[in-house]
Amino acid sequence: MLAQLRVENQQRNQDGEVRREQLRNDIAKDECAHALPDARFTDRLRRHAERATASAVSPAYTADADHTGNASPLP
Repeated sequence: MLAQLRVENQQRNQDGEVRREQLRNDIAKDECAHALPDARFTDRLRRHAERATASAVSPAYTADADHTGNASPLP
């Protein structure tokens, strides 16, 4: 049983490495992957991450729960 788990784990690792290599190759050819994102997007993402972190630390955290503080819609 332990040997089977090791084999499955090794296969998952190999599959993951193949996926990572495919992504690296795809990204290398994609112009958008090298472009800087719009500042509104990064600011919005940062605020979302801060809220998620705060609510994970304190589930009662409700500041800006209605998302009214979000930036204008992205183009």
